[in-house]
Amino acid sequence: MVLIVDLAMFRLYNPKIESSSSIESIFFAMLIQRSKVLTFLGFLLPIALVYGTLYEFILDNDEVFDKCPDMLDGKGIHDYFDLTNLSIVYREGRVFVSGSMTCKWEGVEPTDRITIRSELLKFQQGGWQPTPISAYTDDFCAIQFAPTSIFFPVWSRHIIEWDRKCINNYGVGSPFSLKL
Repeated sequence: MVLIVDLAMFRLYNPKIESSSSIESIFFAMLIQRSKVLTFLGFLLPIALVYGTLYEFILDNDEVFDKCPDMLDGKGIHDYFDLTNLSIVYREGRVFVSGSMTCKWEGVEPTDRITIRSELLKFQQGGWQPTPISAYTDDFCAIQFAPTSIFFPVWSRHIIEWDRKCINNYGVGSPFSLKL
């Protein structure tokens, strides 16, 4: 019964198949078409698994921000922001952030466009290995406070609403914690 209904539906959606075609040729054509669908689904499954993966972050040192050894200028976040009033504590699977950071980026103006490229690397087998987590934007100030931005849930939403300016301005954020 299922085969007959399936053959009828196949003929309905495939007008090139003549009604006088043998059941064997129709069945063979159906198998080819289904194998294409299964191949396509087999291609999509690993992608779905990657997007559905949860990551657990464990911080190796209390400093959190290290200078990147592969950068040409060798500068890190400490060269652009004063973090002496910022407290970052990792406790019970969460990162607690409180205090303020002051921009000390020399030569930057509030009207300058800021490009950000961020990559998460993991230390494995004596070297830094890439992970699938990265972010890039040509104009960070334009998307910093957009709720759909990748930066918003982990950082921008914690900046006091009346003091929302881009990172090239002085500002204070409210204390928050992140579950890693």
